[in-house]
Amino acid sequence: MSGAGLLVGVAALALALAAPASADTRLTIGRAPNQSRAMKIGTPTSGGQVVRSSLDPEGRKLVIEIAGTRKRSAAVTVPIDLPPGTRITAMTFALGAHEPLTAAFVDANIALADYERSIRITDDPALLQHVWTSPDAERFALHVFPVSRTDHATVEITLDVPTDTRADWMTSDPAPRKAVASDLSLYATVPPPSVIIIGCGGYADNSRTIDHKIIRRRVRLAEARLSNCWRHELFAAPTLQGTAELHFAILPSGETANVSVDGSLESDAVRQCIAQDVATWQWPETDGTTVVNYPLTFQVAGE
Repeated sequence: MSGAGLLVGVAALALALAAPASADTRLTIGRAPNQSRAMKIGTPTSGGQVVRSSLDPEGRKLVIEIAGTRKRSAAVTVPIDLPPGTRITAMTFALGAHEPLTAAFVDANIALADYERSIRITDDPALLQHVWTSPDAERFALHVFPVSRTDHATVEITLDVPTDTRADWMTSDPAPRKAVASDLSLYATVPPPSVIIIGCGGYADNSRTIDHKIIRRRVRLAEARLSNCWRHELFAAPTLQGTAELHFAILPSGETANVSVDGSLESDAVRQCIAQDVATWQWPETDGTTVVNYPLTFQVAGE
């Protein structure tokens, strides 16, 4: 799916979720079930399916496992209808065998904009937003990316459930915790990777060569693209990290030549992606050839 297609899909969510969705799953909250305390997990948007859903006995933890219906990854939205007055106070999000990410409360508009941006660069986000309130239900929307037939997402949602009626519940909880609302969403995404610039060297001794500050600045300008080369492989190899040693020559014409990448980052796909980007770099003209060796270390932030 193209980035533009994903963006259009997210932009159309308000229309898709404005009317009640046909439910493919119905669960009951609490020990004394009745129709007013039932919840519905609606039909996912095109390209997605709910393969598992469950509630703990107290109705406080809702677990939803989402998969794609296609081989290619897709962004999927699942409508969730909860009994009036039910609040969502926490969420975790895990893709495949990855460690769960804990969602944070973010301004609803900022969270939606970041989700739209993230799915264009495969940042693996999950967004839970409040859509509307009616006398019969609270409508929420769960957005996840990426899912496919083989790559599933598991979301655990923490609920604050009314005991009997909304009024009784709110009276018994005078200091409620923060919860998803029209202006506040829960948002989780993979922490941005850190690309650590270790240094550069190996310059030819020319009368008019490229200053090392220019080289460092050029590498930093390409840092986001070089990071994405690595990030695209993280989903299949979550422990992938290490140093990519860039080797290239800057010709007198300003073109980049003789590009190669080696080092401890053991991924041919990442090395090839980086080399293809480096080969496009342009430089100021000089009197001779400058040979550059530039190590980049890729590691997940915080490790």
